[in-house]
Amino acid sequence: MLAEYAVLNGELIAVVVEPRSRLVRLGPAAAALDQVRTLFFALRRMTQPLPESSLVAARLSADLSADLRCPSCARCCSTRCGCATSASW
Repeated sequence: MLAEYAVLNGELIAVVVEPRSRLVRLGPAAAALDQVRTLFFALRRMTQPLPESSLVAARLSADLSADLRCPSCARCCSTRCGCATSASW
């Protein structure tokens, strides 16, 4: 099977080639294109080196979690107090 995606009149379509070809309408292209832009942003972000401040914030967050004795698998949400509002977490 071979599939090729395209946008036709604002709609996302796929042409699927198997022993026979067929056209599959996938819906409005805008939603898919938004997801593609988000994906590209995330991929670019992952390839950039982190600034030192991000690493410091990650270490501080890990230290604070350890001080709270949170299990490593626990989901935790932290907020900043007045003296730490300028820190990038």
